[in-house]
Amino acid sequence: MHRLPVYRVVGLAWLHVIRHKLDLLKLGLPWFLIPAAMAAASRFLADGLEPWYGRIEAGIAYLAGLILARAWIRHVLLDERRAGPAPLNGGAVRYLVWNFVLILLAALPAAPAIAYALFGTVPTYVGLAKIAALLIALPFVARLALVFAPAAIEAPGSKLQAGWEAGAGSWWRLLAAFVLTAVSGYVVTLLLVIPIGTMIMAVDPGAALADHPSLRIVGHLLTLLFIALTSGLIAWSWRALTQGDAALPTR
Repeated sequence: MHRLPVYRVVGLAWLHVIRHKLDLLKLGLPWFLIPAAMAAASRFLADGLEPWYGRIEAGIAYLAGLILARAWIRHVLLDERRAGPAPLNGGAVRYLVWNFVLILLAALPAAPAIAYALFGTVPTYVGLAKIAALLIALPFVARLALVFAPAAIEAPGSKLQAGWEAGAGSWWRLLAAFVLTAVSGYVVTLLLVIPIGTMIMAVDPGAALADHPSLRIVGHLLTLLFIALTSGLIAWSWRALTQGDAALPTR
């Protein structure tokens, strides 16, 4: 069993985005322009349609993220290049199904805690149940995330078994890699969002920033970055754990 080089795979996830940023835009931007356009038009179209308008926008963004994630994993592992957006084909549909299956599998061990968090009546215990559910699910989330790699490249055999076995003994390193990626991405987000929020407040002091269309548009575009980082991290982690450090690029 190979050991996961945490800092190296996080660095490779960032480097792949930086070096192939035009490919990323070609694959993901056409998809994310749909929810971004909905956000831009929300002031004119959403009146009387909320909360459904926002939910549809978020749902389209979610599906766009999954379609991009599959294409980006294939970009890393198969060196697959496309002239247009990430395809919505049979492989993408199967990847979407895997997403929901893995969510259910990750939640299953924490089902009692999740049930109390949803239906409990004592606020203190509800809060404790939420914490317990998170702690129970985290190791399973980290290991099951690797299943996305064989699912994306449509590897032969059992995708679930391959992904689960690849992460044996490395779930905490995988979790650390995801945390480092999220923190670094969050820093970049703050560097972009704070100036934009400041400009919005200068122009419109009474604006509600949390649901401002401009920040929603920026949020959708930043989601594209986060999807590429996390799916790239999954791809590089898969390669490192199944083939060893020697299979990773040196620079």
